[in-house]
Amino acid sequence: MLGLVAAISSGCLFPSLDDFAGGDAGSDSSTNDAGNKDGAISDAAQEAGSDAGNDAGSDAGFKAGIGCAAATPDLLAYYTLDEGSGTVVHDCVSSPANDGNVLNPSHTSWVTGQHAKALEIDPFNGVCVTIDFATPTFAFGGTNAKPFTVAMWLYVIALPASGEIGYIAGLSSNISAAGWRLSVAPAGTIQLAVPDGKGSIANVTGPQIATGAWHHVAAVYAGANSAMYLDAQPGTTQALPTSWTADVSSDHMRVGCSSDDQHQLDARVDEIRFYNRALSAAEITIVKNAQ
Repeated sequence: MLGLVAAISSGCLFPSLDDFAGGDAGSDSSTNDAGNKDGAISDAAQEAGSDAGNDAGSDAGFKAGIGCAAATPDLLAYYTLDEGSGTVVHDCVSSPANDGNVLNPSHTSWVTGQHAKALEIDPFNGVCVTIDFATPTFAFGGTNAKPFTVAMWLYVIALPASGEIGYIAGLSSNISAAGWRLSVAPAGTIQLAVPDGKGSIANVTGPQIATGAWHHVAAVYAGANSAMYLDAQPGTTQALPTSWTADVSSDHMRVGCSSDDQHQLDARVDEIRFYNRALSAAEITIVKNAQ
């Protein structure tokens, strides 16, 4: 049974710009809109990524609905965020084992979402949703990293300040060393980043997200065929390493800020889904259009 440890924090302080500019110990490296810094991926790795991408679209009868009653067998975890009150975020797939706790709930708002309710994160008061997965199933990455997909509805209230990033979701406090990160940059660019094995990051970028409206965001890790989607429209497919350090033992999987309580997101989140495979473009569209 998958375990979840709810982490309580007294507040998430705004990080220094050093985190964005290169990162010191325990902080994140900068984003890189140029994409993958480590272009040297072997033919075998590319083939593995290609196979993963092809397998993603091979599941006949793929479905995605709204609400726990519509949870499908291939979902690793699914958070509708329809609680509307309280401090617990329930996982439709294996609650209570994978439920999460809202940090600083007095500064978190339950609001109208894309579907029913949603959670609004207030970065000025350091609020994050902490989801701590204790099993390797959720520690995405490692040697011969397996494909995965993260999808959700996102309403960006304000973009990060210049020289900053906003964590949409991730498991890392130092992405150049370990873990993974889905984030938004000051220009609105969405990005999936993993360690490149050389002390820096490799990333795949997507379209720019606009503030003040709900948008569907999906990150697909599939080795050489990794991609970002905004409203089911893909950015350029880019190659990410097929092996990378999975996580840092002291880190927590987070929605809304990094594992060290920094890089807060000023946004509302809804319908968070995790899949342990790479969804195809057609499947991303099905998830986005779920009713």
